[in-house]
Amino acid sequence: MRGKILDSLYNPGYDSWVLKQTKYGIFDGEARLHPHDEDIDNSFDGCKIAEFRADLKSCKEKAKWMRQRAIGARIVAQSCWRVLEDTEAEAEVEKIVAMLEKQADDTQEYYKRMKAYEPMFIKNLLQERRETREMINKRKA
Repeated sequence: MRGKILDSLYNPGYDSWVLKQTKYGIFDGEARLHPHDEDIDNSFDGCKIAEFRADLKSCKEKAKWMRQRAIGARIVAQSCWRVLEDTEAEAEVEKIVAMLEKQADDTQEYYKRMKAYEPMFIKNLLQERRETREMINKRKA
């Protein structure tokens, strides 16, 4: 997700933390080192996982914004229909409201997929790191 990393912190052997600013607000993410992963502890992977979690929070906030926008459009459209007696205008407004509601649903679905992908993301990232370390150790030997 787009944004700017404002700050990050890495505590070797313990955790990583990232503070990220997006257009939906400022979010933080944290990743704690699991005892099984002590062999590949590094700042890059920890901060990458923490950034993913900050992005997840940002995506959740975006979904909320999109839902509020769709609700607001529906309320405005319903209040305008009482004033307008033009069926073509009503149909056009209904198309716009339906589009906004679909965008809100799509954003919510994207957030759910992103949340479900988190364990796979972490697993793939750590597996890549292990393979890289193994390759480096073979070259040294």
